[in-house]
Amino acid sequence: MNPVHPESAAAAAAPSIVVHTSERPEGAAALRWALQHVEERTAQYPENTTVHVVLSHSDREGGRTFFSPAVLEDLQAQLTGSGLPHQVHGPTDDPAGQVIDLAENVQAQLVVTGVARRSATMKLILGSHTQRILLGADCPVVAVKH
Repeated sequence: MNPVHPESAAAAAAPSIVVHTSERPEGAAALRWALQHVEERTAQYPENTTVHVVLSHSDREGGRTFFSPAVLEDLQAQLTGSGLPHQVHGPTDDPAGQVIDLAENVQAQLVVTGVARRSATMKLILGSHTQRILLGADCPVVAVKH
């Protein structure tokens, strides 16, 4: 696991949300939901709320392990358009561990992740980033279904 450290004590003190996203539709849905959630709840999330976006490779067999430039441009445009401070964290070999560690290090108020439909057998064989995040995060987790 690659632990992520906040850049300063002030960064950890600022309200934070961690969003786990991928190139898949459920990843995009998670980012949209998180940005809308913060926008709609200004009393709970002040203007200095930092949105930490963790880019994740697919956990499906044969899934992509990279982000296309078009997807990255769209993601950056959404974040810039939100007006919220944000940081984008590149993919690692253990995206679920990265999300859990980051949420702990920045004392996140919320983690948002996308959910893909998958049979129980496929989850057992291939594992699930979302399942690990749901069980491992110390803060509330919202799973957004596309």
